[in-house]
Amino acid sequence: MGSSGSKSKNQSLLGGKSKKKGGDDGLIGNRKVRTIILSIILIAFSAMAVSYLIDQADFYNNWSSSIFGAACDTCKDAANAFTMAYVGCFVIIVSAIFAILLFFINCDDKLGRIAGVGLIIGGLLYLIGWVWYVNSYRSRIPDTVWDALSTDTQDKINSALAAWTGEAVLPSVSAILLGLDVFMHLFDDEAKRLFSNLGNLFVVACLAGPVYYIQTDDISVTDEAALAVYGGFPPNSDGYPWIATGYIILGCFTLAYIILYICTCCTCDCKDTKCIRLLMALGLIAGGVLAAIGYYIYAGD
Repeated sequence: MGSSGSKSKNQSLLGGKSKKKGGDDGLIGNRKVRTIILSIILIAFSAMAVSYLIDQADFYNNWSSSIFGAACDTCKDAANAFTMAYVGCFVIIVSAIFAILLFFINCDDKLGRIAGVGLIIGGLLYLIGWVWYVNSYRSRIPDTVWDALSTDTQDKINSALAAWTGEAVLPSVSAILLGLDVFMHLFDDEAKRLFSNLGNLFVVACLAGPVYYIQTDDISVTDEAALAVYGGFPPNSDGYPWIATGYIILGCFTLAYIILYICTCCTCDCKDTKCIRLLMALGLIAGGVLAAIGYYIYAGD
């Protein structure tokens, strides 16, 4: 289950020294603990997302097959994209369940390899589905309508596409990384574990954080009507500032810790002090809670 029994000091991937080669701290550093926790989170997310994705796929399928289908050349693509995304969710759910069972069934890690491949495939399907939808989204808006929109409204639409991409990256890359860990024990090394997961959070925060602030800009009534028809998201929501602030906090704290981990030579290796770890935990919790509150408000709109 890892190499946590080694007591020799090892140079980490990012230049720091880990006290144990495997980094088994009995919590997230323990392969069994992190696999079960992350699998449960992915199962919960996918279970909640799949109903929305199926609903969207049915909507675009019905639209494309209706008498109005000729007016929407990309509706079929949108339906196929959402279908691919929810198939990815189902694959993630099944694979995550197998990953949990890995620690209760003695099968010489064969089940783990199957679960790992499944998580990677499910994550890729989910990400490709969302990227496909984002790519087809702009084509749904006629050029004449697009040109008539104000610059602020165009920025709102482009920022929404960036946010959707970032929101798709977070669960899909998380599933892929967990799949790699289950398949080949990728996260037994603390440096790889922290850098990959914090790096994922930082990329998502950069994609989604600033663009949600753009969504708070006021636009004309005419442009609001156009967004109601083509946008697929509320022109204004009280949840946007909460979401943006949450992502910005997550991005700042993840970047700060990555820098501390890389620059151990000039920071006196302070990354492992209780104070820094506590500040890091509080920052991630605060950012996550603020973003969650924002999404709750946004869902109500």
